[in-house]
Amino acid sequence: MKPTNPDHPLLALRQAGGYACALDFGLIVVSGPEAGKFLQSRTTNDVAALQSGQGQLSCLLDRKAHIEACFSLHRLDDEFWIVAERAQISEIFGQLDKFLFNTKAEVVDRSDQGQFATVQGYLARKLLAKGSRVDILLQAGRFCIARIDLWSCPTVLIERSLTGEDGYLVWCNTADGRQLRSELRQSAAELSLVELSNEALNMARIEAGLPLYGTDMSLDNLLPETGLEAQSVSYTKGCYLGQEVIARIKTYGAPRRGLCGLRFAEGANLSFPVGAAIFLDGKEIGSLQSNVYSPFLERTIALAYLNKEHRVPGERISIAVSGTTYPVEVTLLPIYEPPTIKERVRGLYEEALAEFATGDETKSITLLRDALILDPLHADCYESLGVILSRQERLEEAVSVMKKLAELDPNSVMAHANLSVFYMQLGNKEAAEEEKAVAMSIRMQQIAREVDHKRKDAETQKEKREATLARMEMFRQVLAIDSEDLLANAGLGSIHVELEEYEQAIPFLVKSIQVKPTHSMSYLALGAAYAGMDRLDEATTTYRQGIEVAAKRGDMMPLKEMQLQLAKVEQLKACH
Repeated sequence: MKPTNPDHPLLALRQAGGYACALDFGLIVVSGPEAGKFLQSRTTNDVAALQSGQGQLSCLLDRKAHIEACFSLHRLDDEFWIVAERAQISEIFGQLDKFLFNTKAEVVDRSDQGQFATVQGYLARKLLAKGSRVDILLQAGRFCIARIDLWSCPTVLIERSLTGEDGYLVWCNTADGRQLRSELRQSAAELSLVELSNEALNMARIEAGLPLYGTDMSLDNLLPETGLEAQSVSYTKGCYLGQEVIARIKTYGAPRRGLCGLRFAEGANLSFPVGAAIFLDGKEIGSLQSNVYSPFLERTIALAYLNKEHRVPGERISIAVSGTTYPVEVTLLPIYEPPTIKERVRGLYEEALAEFATGDETKSITLLRDALILDPLHADCYESLGVILSRQERLEEAVSVMKKLAELDPNSVMAHANLSVFYMQLGNKEAAEEEKAVAMSIRMQQIAREVDHKRKDAETQKEKREATLARMEMFRQVLAIDSEDLLANAGLGSIHVELEEYEQAIPFLVKSIQVKPTHSMSYLALGAAYAGMDRLDEATTTYRQGIEVAAKRGDMMPLKEMQLQLAKVEQLKACH
């Protein structure tokens, strides 16, 4: 089925990328000698762990762990930048300002001193590369931040996805805004990237399962209901407002309801008021939040709070909203997950090799350069690019490619070995010998480290096995006293799986599930035991049962792992 609107900017975003020049985001800057200590005591994440250039998702809570604000927080030198939708800025500022007291810190709302633009999609890095050299920055990780000149405009670049795709926010002062917008539009046009409307950004946000404060969460919501605690909470930092409730929920189980996704029937173009009640068999089971028709997925999708017994991924149910019944599929978030950068790079690399095999070296070079913009440390791309350039007798370019790899990865043997070859082809024997010696030195150091690592690994494995055998003996002693003990059965079975003794594991894990049918981890281990013995039908059944149990309990870690393992088992079954 072809998309009903192939020119929609959402489709362009998913296929390549897009940009937006004016976002409704604001900025608060916290500075001063006690700024970090102050934010550490107020926010949910570990501010003290941040180095300059790093960032994180974080929240402000009340005493009962209800959400007062949700934002990204970034450390830039000795300043802390808080980035959030403008609708949240006054609340964040007020909450921080009233707790300052005699703290040596200053909270400043800089929202009116500049503006944000954004670049989203897998070509985002290629677009930014037109304005500056950003390859080193782009390796810094999620929510990274750096000052950088883009098209000669002083900016601050922040890694933050608004769409589920690779994404960046660009902050510039108001005075530089017009020039930056002009350069951004021109460079985007050269790559055939479209300007993203608010409508397209909102569609992509819902597909990506990113809740919006004021729409999908508010002061009425506990943070764990949103699922954001996995990214925004540190369970090891010191006290902050709401910490006791967060810790208690983690210890004793999931909240009564949680945010998940709903996929309506293919082709269904529907719209619902935010907060509309959801009924199943006449009983209210949740509420609809953000919802939209997605021209990319060709169906209506929604974020929804569902009671935990109905939050089972893959479950198909018929819900009633405002008296009308609709068939839906329940999903974990995100509703749509685009290919990762790693997957994109692998695809470009393989396409480049295919083009090379057909004789189109020019196309191959272009694809390899695109791959290196996405992953500046992809050694295979550098080697292939250097080889093709040398085949075309573009030896100076080949040298430049390998020098860049050596700069980004000083321990790359490949970079120096290839430089030696290219210099020899250029007739520069002295440089060739020097690079050969560097490559040899690096390789000898690597060998020494590998030998040391093997020795340490052997010692670690020995210690681990001794500890494992001690745990097994402890569990056996417990079972000799009480054969029904849950933890002993589950523990002994899991250890047998870890040791790949699958047949021995099964009786203990089956027993643990008989003792407690809601023990999610036992289903995970039992599924692995069946899969290890190639009993794929039993593995499939076990994982599906375990997913349902984990979903109802809110055990997200084993749930996601069982989903992953179930997909692998089903692939194996398809190949048999």
